Amino acid sequence: MNVKVEAYVGTHSHPIEERIELPMDEKELTRKIKSIFEGKECLVFDFISETPLPFSATTYQSIFELNRVMQILNDYFNQGQYNLIWSALAFCDGNVDSSIRLLNSGNYEYYFGVKNEEEVGEAIVESGQFGALLTSECKNSMAPEKLMEVEKIITYLNYEKIGEDFVGNGGRIFVESESAIRALGSW
Repeated sequence: MNVKVEAYVGTHSHPIEERIELPMDEKELTRKIKSIFEGKECLVFDFISETPLPFSATTYQSIFELNRVMQILNDYFNQGQYNLIWSALAFCDGNVDSSIRLLNSGNYEYYFGVKNEEEVGEAIVESGQFGALLTSECKNSMAPEKLMEVEKIITYLNYEKIGEDFVGNGGRIFVESESAIRALGSW
């Protein structure tokens, strides 16, 4: 399965002349645009997609830029990382170059399967940021008496507050993709 859009394209004088399904090979797209618009500038006026996207048609007025973004989305989708790129794009307000720079830098925290601050807090604790003893992996290998001690500590954790701190420090939660991401340092 691929992520596709049907782009409504035209020129300044004729706003919507054609619908073009993206992504496609860049050379094929160039040929198609030349045959339809005869060298005039082609603009994207709107698009539809069966898959929710973290940007609007106004973000990408260039058909070639929209095609590039769709190719990148599909590359991540095919690697099983669609939610990661979706979150990065949403975090970077649809700017694909910033999103790729963020992901390539590795300077980010990312959590999947979260919809609110409390779930983000739980994911942060599970990731080991509050100590390895609090992770499920570690708890599953503990002796029962040790596990009871750790469970007592856990009752004092305020997951919602941990998640609020994540958001307060630049993190964003995306309910649509059930994910959260935060940039760390420079990227």
